[in-house]
Amino acid sequence: MKSLSLLILVCCGFITWGQAKKSSIPANFVRDYYQAYSNTPTAGRLSPFYADSVTIDDPTYDWVGKTKERIFRNFDQNNINNHYTWRVDQQIVRGDTLVTEGLLAARYADAPYEMRFVNIFHFKDGKIIKQYDYYDNKDWYAVVDAHNKKRNRETDEATLRNLKQVQWPKAYREQDTVLLDRILADEFQMIDSDGVPSTKKDQLAYIKTHKPTYLSFEFKIERLDLFENNTAVVSGTGTIRAKDKKGWYDVLYQSSNVLIKRNGEWRAISSHTSGDKIVRK
Repeated sequence: MKSLSLLILVCCGFITWGQAKKSSIPANFVRDYYQAYSNTPTAGRLSPFYADSVTIDDPTYDWVGKTKERIFRNFDQNNINNHYTWRVDQQIVRGDTLVTEGLLAARYADAPYEMRFVNIFHFKDGKIIKQYDYYDNKDWYAVVDAHNKKRNRETDEATLRNLKQVQWPKAYREQDTVLLDRILADEFQMIDSDGVPSTKKDQLAYIKTHKPTYLSFEFKIERLDLFENNTAVVSGTGTIRAKDKKGWYDVLYQSSNVLIKRNGEWRAISSHTSGDKIVRK
């Protein structure tokens, strides 16, 4: 707050030269501009306030935008998660320069935050030709970081569910060694329900010579935990539907799997099955 207040005073010192000039700042600019910037802003609402050759300098985010076309080219996409409510507490006008200061109450992907702001506008012929933006944005970084972590977690969970419930069964069902090779890490080890260990090499060799004879397979995930070190545990119940001379039956078993994320890809490093049970239909 002290730094923003000092910034306003410094700005006033720099712009006193323009007091005698007739201002080209449009009437009701502050009202119209911040209304256009409210809610989820769009290029269509904001770009008319700017000259084609405008420069926006935002030291807070270490960003400089040059020309209206470049600034607003991806503006709508970049603001899809933003929702703004502006409160202007101070306005200072000197010639063609306007300084505003106030409070921005915002939401990023529905997570609320607030920050003080100072905007400095320079005008020519009623259009903004130069703009400086300053924000007290500590809360913004915390909100965006939390949102990105949540989004990444949701993406990882969806990927792991697809891997365990779709891709892994598909590799065995279709005897797809290329797919299974991508799923299993090189150090993969499995302990089956009889306590017999096997490696990735063993599993790749197994699916080459063992064509499935069951009717269907389903895996119900009952635990999915993600940890900060790019490790996940996925466990649940597998159900194999098959038929013999006595008729249809299901084989139910428990499976626990450990996976790690390397170079953006999830791979299984361990799998253990137990509790095989046959249920006749």
